[in-house]
Amino acid sequence: MKIFTHEEFEPSTKTLNFILEFAHTYRTVEFNGHSMAYCLN
Repeated sequence: MKIFTHEEFEPSTKTLNFILEFAHTYRTVEFNGHSMAYCLN
């Protein structure tokens, strides 16, 4: 089994920007005991 270290796994800038954009755009809210996702755009 291969163990990946930080030096071996560095996502591209494009991938990081996509993850950040997604994280800032989508949120969750708990309503009547259920979690729901919603988009801020």
